[in-house]
Amino acid sequence: MLAWEKVACGDSAYLRPVPPQNLVERTIVDDFTLRVRLAAPMRHLLCALLATARSSLKSQHELALGNLALRQQLAVLKLQTKRPALTDTDRAFWVALFRLWPNWQNALILVKPETVIGWHRKGFRLYWTWKSRKRGGRPPIDAEIRALIRRMARDNPTW
Repeated sequence: MLAWEKVACGDSAYLRPVPPQNLVERTIVDDFTLRVRLAAPMRHLLCALLATARSSLKSQHELALGNLALRQQLAVLKLQTKRPALTDTDRAFWVALFRLWPNWQNALILVKPETVIGWHRKGFRLYWTWKSRKRGGRPPIDAEIRALIRRMARDNPTW
């Protein structure tokens, strides 16, 4: 019933329906064309609806953190032309997000998840290196004063 003709277009070719000869064929072709034209937007609409349904199952907190992660990456990309150079603030942001949000890896585009974990470990090492550093403490007592204290303790046994 429906006739197709091959139409050359540059290097490729495609099929298109041959214009109908009578009213019945014309109705069938119009119906078919309408269904084909509606199929692509319906697929996009269905995908959008499924994505919306999926995001509605996520918590508001998780969506907000995901948006925050994507916005931060966009801000970094806007500043750079070639490979984005991350600052210490950017690294601290990702380490904080790593600790707050369990699905942080899904929103990560700029660096590998292993890199963020490495930053976290490096910060942990730096913190404990700083925490266990040598501090001044009590100033040393001169040898003369120590000898004086010992002599006074010997001379005053009830002291």
